[in-house]
Parts: sequence; C-alpha cells; structure tokens
Amino acid sequence: MAHLDGRNYYRALAALTLAAMVVFCNLYVAQPMLPQLADTFGLDAATANWLHAGAPLALALSLIPWAMLSDALGRRPIMLTSLASLPLINLAILASSQVEWFIALRILHGMMLAGFVAVAAAWMSEEIGAARLPAAMGSYVAANAVGGLSGRLIGGLSSQFDSWQVPFVTLVILSCAAALMLWWLLPRQQNFHRVTPSLQRAWHGLLGHLNNRQLQPAFLIAGITFGTFVNLFTVLGFQLSQAPWHLTTAQLSLLFCTYLAGSVSAQLSGRWLRYFSAPAGMQTGALLLIVGTVITLSDDLAVIVLGLLLCSVGFFQVHSLAYSWVGKQATTERAKASSLYLVHYYLGASLGGFVLLPLWQLGGWPLVVASALVGYALIVLLAHKLQLRAQVESTA
Repeated sequence: MAHLDGRNYYRALAALTLAAMVVFCNLYVAQPMLPQLADTFGLDAATANWLHAGAPLALALSLIPWAMLSDALGRRPIMLTSLASLPLINLAILASSQVEWFIALRILHGMMLAGFVAVAAAWMSEEIGAARLPAAMGSYVAANAVGGLSGRLIGGLSSQFDSWQVPFVTLVILSCAAALMLWWLLPRQQNFHRVTPSLQRAWHGLLGHLNNRQLQPAFLIAGITFGTFVNLFTVLGFQLSQAPWHLTTAQLSLLFCTYLAGSVSAQLSGRWLRYFSAPAGMQTGALLLIVGTVITLSDDLAVIVLGLLLCSVGFFQVHSLAYSWVGKQATTERAKASSLYLVHYYLGASLGGFVLLPLWQLGGWPLVVASALVGYALIVLLAHKLQLRAQVESTA
C-alpha cells in the first residue's frame, strides 16, 4: 500500500487538524451562550438547551449512516461535503428570527458535522502509514479538544458585542477557510476500496458489538460520563449567571479553559496502562469526578473552578481509557465499535441537559450535584464489572 510521503503527510495533517478544530467550534459554540439565548428568545432553561443539544444529538444519530455512505463514495467527498455545508448553515442561522427555525438549523448542523467526524479517522488509517499514524491521531484528537474549547470561547464573544450573531459570523469565515484548505491540501485517496453498503451486514456487525459483554459497559460509561460532565457546565452557566455571581457569557466561556487540565490527564492515561488496568483507571477518574463535583457546591468562584479542574482531569481519564478499551476488546469490525462508542458519547452529551436542567429548576444546584454523583457511582460499578469479566476471561 502506498502511504503519504513527507510533504503530503504534513499537508494532509494540517488540513485535517484545521478542519477538526472548525468542526468542533461549530458543534459547541452555542453552549456558553444558552443563558443569553434564553433571554433573547424568552425561553426557559430546558427549552433553550435545544439550541445547543440539537447539534450533538443529530451528530450521534448520523455517524453510522455517514460512515456507511463513505464506504461507497469515498472519505474525501464526504468530508468536503460536510465542511462546505457549514458556512451555508451558519448564514441561515444568522437570518433566523424564530427559535423553531434556529433549533432546526442546529439539528442540521449536527447532521452535517457528523460527515467529517465519522470518516476523518478512517481516512487517516487508510492513507497514513503505521509508523506515523499514532502521532497523526494524537494531533487529530488534540485538535478536537482545542476546537471544542475555541468554539465555546467564540460563543463567549456574543456578550462582548451584545449580539448573539457575532459568533456565527466568525464561524462563517472560519468554516469557509477550513473547507478551502481541506479541498486544496488533502490528497486524493490511494488506498480506498469501494464497498457496497449493506444494511443487513451493518446491522449484524452493530448487534454483535452491542451484545459483547466486554463492550456494553464501556458504551454506557461513555454516555453517562460525557452526558453528566459536559452538561454540568451547561447548568453551571445558568447558575453562575444569577446572583451572587452575575457572570457574563464571556466570563462563563472561560470556565471551559479547565478542559486543558483534562487534556494532560488524557496524555498520561497511556502511562497509567503500563502499571494498572484500564477499568481501575476509569474508577480512579470517576472518583476524581465525584470529589470535583462535590467541591462545586461552594459559593466561592475560585473553589468552583478548582472543582471543575478536578472534574476535567477525571473525565478525560475515563474517556481516553474507555475509548481505548473499546478498540482493544473489539476483535472484528473495530470501526463500527468505535462508531458505537461515539454514538453513546454524543447521545449522552445531547440528552444529559434535558435531565439536569429540569432538576436544577426543581431543586437548584445541590440536586444537580446529587444526581451527578449517582451517575459517577454507576461508572465505578460498570468499570468494576469490566474488571471482573476481564479476569474471568483471562483465567478461562
């Protein structure tokens, strides 16, 4: 198989990392804006959550269809279609004046973003040689994290300019640049082999992974962990925009900088596996999430930030170890197993807010914290189940 040479490798990596950053900017831009958008459109917190959650929900449901379509059409055309659609969708959002139209466009946003997310890793696996693939994947994952953080910071611009439209104008420009860079820099595929999509074959493959007792808990861990962690930030945005804090949208967006602590723990998770098991690492991460979440009960903003830092370290440890566990335990059709993990991951992100926001409206932040602790305790139990099953299979 022919693999990319030095110059083409760096061109491809630059195009894919820039595109990944812009994709995740688009996905998360509305999250810190929710209190402001709720005031603008006259919505309660749970209804306003659709302005953000519609995108990850649609992304989760669209991942597998896009992956199957790319088997027939190729990876590059799918990624180009995904990126080229983003400026048009953002322009339509700018023209929207009704909240229903806004929500519908955010759902469309997620559907089109899924095209890139579903196939970018497959493109790299096919075109980049084994020697360079780990470094390339590391850069791609880092670009996802930086893009998500950048999108939230861009969303924070809205309060500085007293306009919710400013972040979407920014995204129109960035999305145009990313689409052009991808078209210009990404080489044509040399190792793609067209496969006729088969719903029956795909269904059997997915069902096999869903029935795999070593994968089931990891899928649940993905949904519960991300669904709880990321939506704590959503609820906290509404909480801290009120008395006694009165934080602006820009200030709320800065809370997401605590994610940077998590990116360090994700890098260190590989070292953890040299000495300990992945399930033990997931349990350790869940315990950090529990401690950090309890700390956020304080009224002191500095202490709340400390709690978020601990939560970020714990979440990224759980996520990186669970994701790698799926790749290791899936003995066949690993791409489908990884897709199923991401489906659970983004479903949790989209649905968690619809659980936590009503709880916040009902009982305030203490009730949100209590429900989060239940979820994290469940992660500890699921990771323990993985550990026991792994021990049984190793001695069988």
